[in-house]
Amino acid sequence: MDTLTERERLDDIVLAEPDNYLGRTAGGIAPGAAPGAGTVMGRVTIDTSNIVATRDAGNTGDGVLTLADPAFGTGVEPGTYVLSCIGEAPNGGVFSVETPSGVTLATANVGVAYDGVLRFTIANGATDFAVGDQITVTVGAGSGRFKACTIGATDGSADPVGVLLQDVDAETAEVADALILTGGPAQVNRAALVFDASFATEAQESAAIAALGKLGIRAL
Repeated sequence: MDTLTERERLDDIVLAEPDNYLGRTAGGIAPGAAPGAGTVMGRVTIDTSNIVATRDAGNTGDGVLTLADPAFGTGVEPGTYVLSCIGEAPNGGVFSVETPSGVTLATANVGVAYDGVLRFTIANGATDFAVGDQITVTVGAGSGRFKACTIGATDGSADPVGVLLQDVDAETAEVADALILTGGPAQVNRAALVFDASFATEAQESAAIAALGKLGIRAL
């Protein structure tokens, strides 16, 4: 006798939400998987194939920035990062690193591999860098499509942004307008949440649940 598995129903996942359903979004699902209802979702905000480093034409120093492979770490933003020389040194120098949203990150030293949300090395050239020299690194924006939130992903999908409310088959092609709970106030059934296989510990799941809570989606 065949065994039948009952699918999650919407009211098995969502325990409470406003009558106007303003927390729901109809969004595209990136191709490559078949996430089920209840999956904790991320979003593709970064185009990992589109990153460009540019040295300012007015720089005194002629050293170049070489991107690592991969060039991203978790948490990278789309837009332009600005690296400015703030310290001169023979055959060296120190650069500040500012994100597109204006946050100052750890400084980068010439000749030393930088391993953060961006990964690169600024090489010394024939002429040393001077204070005020700049290098920009522009990171392309992603498709904006949703996919299962994945630990360690560098395309933006490492950050939880919602809960999928229906089964989706996007293994071979993108699916348009899937129903996703992306905001609150809302309450969801903790037991009905589904996590990508990259979630290996309860602590990782708890961190994702806390991130959903900041969006107004409480898991009970």
